[in-house]
Amino acid sequence: MRISDLPLATNYAKLSPQQSYQQKSSQHTNDQTRTVSEEMVSKSKLTRSLAPSDNDYTKGDAILSQWNRAGSFNLYDVLNGTGTIRLQKPNPSAEELAEFEKSLQENGMEENIDLDLSNFAFGLRGIGFGTHDPLYQLSAEDFSRKTDYLASRYAAMQAKIQNSLPESEQSTRTEKLNALYQGALEEMATAYADIVGGFLGANGVSGERNKIYQSFIDGVNGKSAAYQEYLSENPDFMGLKGTKDEWLLQDDAYVAASLRAKGSQAIAAANQNDRYSLNDLDVLGRYVSELSSWEKTANAVNVMSEERIGLDFAMLSMKTDALRKAGGVSVALESTLQNMLDGFMNGFLDRMDQQLTSLRNRGAARKDGTGYAALDRQAVWDVCHKTMAHYSASGNAVAALMEGARQGASQAMGKSGSGVYRYANSSQFWTNFFSKEETGASRPYTSDETFYQQYVAGWKSFESSLRQDSKGVQLNMKLKSASSYQSFLAASYINVKA
Repeated sequence: MRISDLPLATNYAKLSPQQSYQQKSSQHTNDQTRTVSEEMVSKSKLTRSLAPSDNDYTKGDAILSQWNRAGSFNLYDVLNGTGTIRLQKPNPSAEELAEFEKSLQENGMEENIDLDLSNFAFGLRGIGFGTHDPLYQLSAEDFSRKTDYLASRYAAMQAKIQNSLPESEQSTRTEKLNALYQGALEEMATAYADIVGGFLGANGVSGERNKIYQSFIDGVNGKSAAYQEYLSENPDFMGLKGTKDEWLLQDDAYVAASLRAKGSQAIAAANQNDRYSLNDLDVLGRYVSELSSWEKTANAVNVMSEERIGLDFAMLSMKTDALRKAGGVSVALESTLQNMLDGFMNGFLDRMDQQLTSLRNRGAARKDGTGYAALDRQAVWDVCHKTMAHYSASGNAVAALMEGARQGASQAMGKSGSGVYRYANSSQFWTNFFSKEETGASRPYTSDETFYQQYVAGWKSFESSLRQDSKGVQLNMKLKSASSYQSFLAASYINVKA
């Protein structure tokens, strides 16, 4: 999609909420006005996504949108002599926007604007899943943002049609609205079911795609209905009626954004039957995405030893258990998570063994069958089961991690000289697990962290992500610097080195 193809309003950055085109008093200096204007100009139009569902929509956006619409015209009408050319400055100053805001406050928006649904249709562009993401992976927060956007936009536009048009004209417009909504919903549900259901199927959990698809459809329809009911019962939930900003009630995109700001806790759709709730689907998508992403880095046949795989499997098992026990997910999802966990771990080992077999039959490796030796699966499960036994008895994941790491280090000891490449290349992992070697150990990320600290930091961050006020579950399966969690964990009063 070319930027030149987009509606004019999309091509300009918005002011910050604190400078949202508020009426400037006579006491404001030219320097202050110039600062606001320069800030708007300096913000690149490329800092905002071309997909409207990825962006916020503030009062400032609403004003700028109406400014640009005031300069729109129908070229066909102009050529036929029935219309006139209207142009607006593409880069209005803050002073000009303040004056324009006054006219909106006094006269309101143009009558019946957006009821042709062209702006609604544009708002649905780019709302699907997986267009630019790797296989089986979804961007964080995509699910809740996109589903909430579609449900709220539909509810707000439905209310606008009912409040702005006579009953004789509502039917045709509602049919068009429903067609646009259903088309976007179908696209989203299909892509999400393909991504998440596809991963489940590839890891031994069959028959889930259709359930995910129908749960998605039902969930978004339910949320949309809940938004519509809320709007019907609370027509002035924004408190704008009778104020100078009452014109904003005519902007369905602004109304929809205000609905989303209420949050899913205030306006919630109930789970239906044995299908997944929207929260279930969000959790499931995040779980699938993180496992898919982790496997791409963990399945490194030259460095990933059996003992480390076993420890990582144990971490995944403990996180899955904690996720199930934290509440907020359905019984149906609990069962699916357990089945996926079992299927994924066995599938991971199968896929890694397939890579090792392929490498043993290439080039010089054919003469050396030891380097890419098949996995010793018993070594994997010994570490995993040792860790999980301690976790089951104590309920303490950090203590279980320590116990499992000791088992792993003990098993791996002496294997670096076995001729197996992954053991030769992974010896530093166990050497530096609890304490850093004093003599030039090769360490990722930082020079003073141990791998134990990185695991603990990941676990603590995961625990915090289970809170209802968090932005969603973070499995944190990829090992990374403990310091990268500091700002997140500091807000939760967690000491990552405890």
